[in-house]
Amino acid sequence: MNQEKLKEVIDNEFSKGDCIVAFLDILGFKNLVRKYVNSDRPEDKKIKEDIKSAIDDSFKNLRHGDNSNLKLIRYKIFSDCTCLSAPAYHNKEMESTILCLLMTIIVSYNFHLIRRNIYPRGGVSTGYHYEDKNMIFSEGLINAYDLEKTANYPRTILDKELVQRFKKLWKVQKNTIKDFGTQKKLIMDKKGITFINPFNLVQSMNKFELENIRRQFSTRIEFEKNCKESTMFIIKKY
Repeated sequence: MNQEKLKEVIDNEFSKGDCIVAFLDILGFKNLVRKYVNSDRPEDKKIKEDIKSAIDDSFKNLRHGDNSNLKLIRYKIFSDCTCLSAPAYHNKEMESTILCLLMTIIVSYNFHLIRRNIYPRGGVSTGYHYEDKNMIFSEGLINAYDLEKTANYPRTILDKELVQRFKKLWKVQKNTIKDFGTQKKLIMDKKGITFINPFNLVQSMNKFELENIRRQFSTRIEFEKNCKESTMFIIKKY
């Protein structure tokens, strides 16, 4: 299938409105904005650039090569909120690939925000979703927003339907899930809530993701130190 035809297929899936939607909220955003507006300190003036850089770094792998124009995952950032969406492909061959790709983007976005001392909390759900350049109209976003409110600390919760989908896909498309390393990205707490792992940053990424992140640091030691400090800081803070 050529790129134009593939893009048409993806756009058609989005147009059906059956989507997986993630909502992420930046904690303490009001104070970050007030510092940006009122402070002359350079570090306080970086918040906009840091958020832009975090999302750009997270999508870097999707924006290069043959598939750069396909927009498999779409996003909008408004104020302290980020909405990510993808076609559900429910019970289709692409389902596991899209689910795993979205989980990978969310893990990467969390990583790049956390290492800039920005702490996201979110939810991932499903439902009707429409968006264009000016508007989002989304049942999936509402569901994800409701989940985010129950997260309590910086983590991104999956709804129960998505958890069941992963369990089903593990039986029939295990290799795809293992290729993405998605089984390492998900954790279940004592209450039975499944969330995307924001703590074990290095271990929950596959080799390809790690190599792209490592290139942003001058040495491997600097990279590993940054990962460890980001992980320990978020645990101590919350």
